[in-house]
Amino acid sequence: MFCSNLIPHTDFYKGYWFRSESCSWYHFYLTTRKFSNNTSEKFYNSVDKNLVDLIKLLHSKNIVTTPSCSGHNHSEEDYRELYKHITQDYKKINSSGLKLTNIETEESTLYLNINYNFPYLEDDFVNIMKEYGSIGVVGVIGNFTYIKDIQGLTVNYDGYVTNFIATERNKEIWEYLYNEFLSISKH
Repeated sequence: MFCSNLIPHTDFYKGYWFRSESCSWYHFYLTTRKFSNNTSEKFYNSVDKNLVDLIKLLHSKNIVTTPSCSGHNHSEEDYRELYKHITQDYKKINSSGLKLTNIETEESTLYLNINYNFPYLEDDFVNIMKEYGSIGVVGVIGNFTYIKDIQGLTVNYDGYVTNFIATERNKEIWEYLYNEFLSISKH
């Protein structure tokens, strides 16, 4: 089943992400999955602008990436507009269904659930998103915990995936990671 809740950043890799054509909000589908690098231009066009160079570099070194997000600092007005679009989408989910596309595989599905309801009231959503939306994460398969020691970067390894979590100065952190991975010899 699809989930529209705010997924913990360290769990981004635990399923697939789907999106409608009408809204920039992602719906999460929890499932066991395998990873491989998608190197199509369409895929790279879906990657956050601040991460494209890093993701392409990782792929060139055969380092497999997982779903990632650069972190965003949107205004309250932007989050209210997003909420409006989410509300329109969930009305479609309740009635005729909403076409969702897997951002990695480009496969589409119709999501129809008459009991679906977005789990946040508008003011709560806006307040939560101010912090949650600003956090970025880049996930890679393997143990890269030796890359650390930068303020605002948390490195988390769960035995399968290393998550680099940026909690401030995200653009600088992604540039730092780019330079760190640039120095790593090809796997």
